[in-house]
Amino acid sequence: MGRKVKRSVTLDADLLEFVGAENLSRRLNALLREEVERLRHHQALRAFLDHLEAEEGPLLTPHDRERADFWDRLLGPAAHGAAAGEEPDARVSA
Repeated sequence: MGRKVKRSVTLDADLLEFVGAENLSRRLNALLREEVERLRHHQALRAFLDHLEAEEGPLLTPHDRERADFWDRLLGPAAHGAAAGEEPDARVSA
């Protein structure tokens, strides 16, 4: 872990109620670290899939894309790991 930096944040009341105010900095740091690690993993997976696709051609059949589109319409892009502001990647959907 690196050095600590003190910042002021504004939270939605329902989030604070769920997370709890006790040891808030520690909890928020842990939650943010988990999300950053998830995003880094997703970026690495996307880079790997881009590499495979460049070498081997399209990774999904038209049927696979139809299934991914169906689940995106039903559950939303976040169902397969897209975070807020992140483009969904149909190649990693179910």
